[in-house]
Amino acid sequence: MLINCVYKKTIFRDEKTGDCIFTVVPRLNRAFLSEHGDIVCKGVIPNYPPQTPLKLMISRLKDYEYSVWESRVNAFDEDAVRIFLSSGYFNGIGEIKAKKYIEKYGYDIFYNEKTPDFPIIYDKANAFIVFEKLLRLIYQNGGNYHNAYRIFKKYGSGSLSVIENDIYVLCDIIPFRVIDKCAMSFGINIFDKRRVRAIISEALKKIESQGSTCMEMGDFCRVVSKIDENINPFYILGTILNDRRFTFDEEKLLIYDSQLYMAEENITFNLIRLENNAENYEPIDEAVIREIEQESGFEFGENQLRAFYLLLRSGVKVITGGPGTGKTTIIDGLLKYISRKYPEKRFVLAAPTANAAKRMREKTGQNATTLHKLLEIRPFADSTNFGFRNILEDVIIIDESSFIDTRLASIILQSVNTKAIVIFVGDVD
Repeated sequence: MLINCVYKKTIFRDEKTGDCIFTVVPRLNRAFLSEHGDIVCKGVIPNYPPQTPLKLMISRLKDYEYSVWESRVNAFDEDAVRIFLSSGYFNGIGEIKAKKYIEKYGYDIFYNEKTPDFPIIYDKANAFIVFEKLLRLIYQNGGNYHNAYRIFKKYGSGSLSVIENDIYVLCDIIPFRVIDKCAMSFGINIFDKRRVRAIISEALKKIESQGSTCMEMGDFCRVVSKIDENINPFYILGTILNDRRFTFDEEKLLIYDSQLYMAEENITFNLIRLENNAENYEPIDEAVIREIEQESGFEFGENQLRAFYLLLRSGVKVITGGPGTGKTTIIDGLLKYISRKYPEKRFVLAAPTANAAKRMREKTGQNATTLHKLLEIRPFADSTNFGFRNILEDVIIIDESSFIDTRLASIILQSVNTKAIVIFVGDVD
């Protein structure tokens, strides 16, 4: 059943799944309204504001409750649009301006060719239409609300243009299987170069998620066959050899994403730089460690004591241990030791996530920040404007290091000064 209605109120909404329980006021078929003059609907819909005029495809669940199969903004009558325009959702438009606009241009604000001349109205009205189309496309091809939301969050009202130009660029945002099914519905050839590149990237992503930066040729062929058994892996190899996005090590028969290859090379270069320029520190002062133990009211274990000997020389250090093994206690002890033995040294604490940084602050009483904030990296910045801040501190301690990927590790090591002590702390795995 199709109904024209006005969105009234959200009762419940899950922003991740799009599941929503809400009320609407139908303009026709008013005989089946509740005592409140509305009906309750359940379904996956965009985040409409109150007073949005809609067309819903619904089916009855029980009295006054309906399941929504599809929703679309719909300027079905003048009064509904006037109330929507003057509802406060459109900045600077009240009832008088709304009435004048309708008198001059009509009430179809969603599909009126004059609407683009009024950005205040057009931008928001068009956003509904784009997201609705995007949501339908993704749902029809095995995706979900969160997939559509992620695309729209990045590309906004330009989402459909991105899909038209090269839908496979969205594989960095949502699963390949969903994008590929959408592309097949458009009639894209299975040997289209954009699709082949996406298959290569998808195969390499699988190995990257396991902690590797490259894939042996035989393993690569097997993974590609699982993604699409109709494509000959050797045909794909030809694409790899002629596309700068990928790197092929002919001697070792290894396939890389070129960005990961460069990141790995950069990590190697900077590890050597830090090792070759490392300087020695004074012998470990056990008396200072005992003072720290007395003040803290506990004794460091044998393995924890070994961590202090990492301070004998600058360079890159690693501390590993499972949950509850006292890694954060070691960090606190190292900071106290450095503050007493080398008060002139500057140190900084960081972690990949805000929660991990918060735990470091609570345990040590020192300021700690996220790596992206420390390096002044914007995660979704345009790569042509990409940059980062150099870390000038003498001692850098990074917790939860197992969450650091190859690209971020490359940036960290490139950013630190030659004489720095860099301590990565994390789980064994």
